Amino acid sequence: MRRTSWEASRSDRHDFASTRARATSSASVSRAMDRCSSALRSSSIRSRKMRSTVVRSTCQENSDADFTHIPRPPAYGGAPRLRWGSRWPSEPALAGTRRACHLLALSGMAEPVPAFLALVAPGEVAVTRSRGFEASHRFGREGTPADRYGHASRLHGHNYVVSATIAGSIDPCTHFLVDFRSLDDLLREAVAPLDHRRLDVEYTALGDREPSTEALAVALFGALAPHVRSRLEQARLLGVRVAENDGLWADRREGGAVEVTRAYAFSAAHRLADPQRDDAENRRIYGKCANPQPHGHDYRFEVTVAGEPDPRTGLVADVKALDEAVAARVLRLFDHRYLNAEVPPFDRVQPTAERIAERIWELIAPDVVGLARVVVYETPRSAFAYAGPSR
Repeated sequence: MRRTSWEASRSDRHDFASTRARATSSASVSRAMDRCSSALRSSSIRSRKMRSTVVRSTCQENSDADFTHIPRPPAYGGAPRLRWGSRWPSEPALAGTRRACHLLALSGMAEPVPAFLALVAPGEVAVTRSRGFEASHRFGREGTPADRYGHASRLHGHNYVVSATIAGSIDPCTHFLVDFRSLDDLLREAVAPLDHRRLDVEYTALGDREPSTEALAVALFGALAPHVRSRLEQARLLGVRVAENDGLWADRREGGAVEVTRAYAFSAAHRLADPQRDDAENRRIYGKCANPQPHGHDYRFEVTVAGEPDPRTGLVADVKALDEAVAARVLRLFDHRYLNAEVPPFDRVQPTAERIAERIWELIAPDVVGLARVVVYETPRSAFAYAGPSR
């Protein structure tokens, strides 16, 4: 079932309640915990170690079988995610504690960071590891206008995910780049000062900068880089990504480049068919997208801004201004529309995802300083990136 929000609907809560009723016996919970623990002990796959910790702790903490704490599967797109995505299993409810443990096992922290792969040199391999932390913050240092950051000026919190990507040559003795438990140790040490803290007050590495994702990425890159060099001798740090949620993340790359990415969504209908061609030719070119009646998608698109952090605030992007520009110039025009008939220039240009990415760029570029690229996800299997006109 599609969701327009990550929050559970009333029917979801009913499903959860029904599931709790089926799994409240202490015996069923105990059996499920035993199954999870047994599976974790028998697993010999290195890449599941961080995931195993998540499963074990969650199965034990949710001893009352309260499944409302179970994260949904990751949404599509490029960001590491621990928040609920836009899809939920097709079953009307979770079938019991065993399924809950299984879902948690699949929702691990680590996810590749493609943004850094272009920095990998010939003959090198790259390894990415991730770690989460929970923290609060508010924007607006002393003297900042009250409306400067909108609702971000109120004290709030997030479930953050930090991903670090290293690169180097494979060790001929172990056949690893490094034992990634060593990278996990570095991540744990770097994240410890942020976990369960108020960032704008207690995380001194920020200095006077705002507690933005890009400021955190810069600070964590600085904290990790020297230890990667000294403790993981054959590796170098390619980049650090900090994801505040599944709609906002920042990358700090080797060499100093910083990017901020914001994700948005709209729902629209379209049809791909050239009026100058007959039905057979349109079907040959566009396949089922040429059906005489339109179809549609829940489009997701990401806007990436690149630049140097402001020396005073630490910001690369004014997210509030970016949101306002996207809402006014894109979402207002595209959301719940038939693109071919209601959104120029698609009355004369085929509304392919490639053209949609290009059009979004054209609409927001005048208002977004440092615009680097637009990526459109038409379906979970398809991504279309546009980095602006040729120069």
